[in-house]
Amino acid sequence: MMSQQLRLYTDGATAGEPTQGAIGYRLLDSSEEVLLEHAQQIGAATSNEAEYRSVMIGLAACQKFRRARIQCFSDSELMVKQLRDEYRVSDPRLKQLVERVKRLAEQFRQVSFTHVRATDPEMARAVRLANGALAERAV
Repeated sequence: MMSQQLRLYTDGATAGEPTQGAIGYRLLDSSEEVLLEHAQQIGAATSNEAEYRSVMIGLAACQKFRRARIQCFSDSELMVKQLRDEYRVSDPRLKQLVERVKRLAEQFRQVSFTHVRATDPEMARAVRLANGALAERAV
């Protein structure tokens, strides 16, 4: 039996003083069906922390798909390159987040990280989710 191929689109957003964050993610199967979609506020966070938290929360929500191969997509080129060990992580807080993402990724058959532009249609939907959760805070 072939393992399931899933695509996880994640985004973190921040705004305000003090800076508050929100995340959004969408999980799709190989036939483009949306399996999961979620947005939430995460409290104080830098933009990089919000990006990492979006991947962590998205992967944690995928627990029932442990046999899957998951392609994670993000518009944060920095985070993707850090997770692929192409860029060094010097910030101690980000190092912890990198390790947490990698530990979560070990629970699946395979996890890859790919940078996509925010204009990619599915990425744009994840961006709207995160921005929508952020906007709710301002109301």
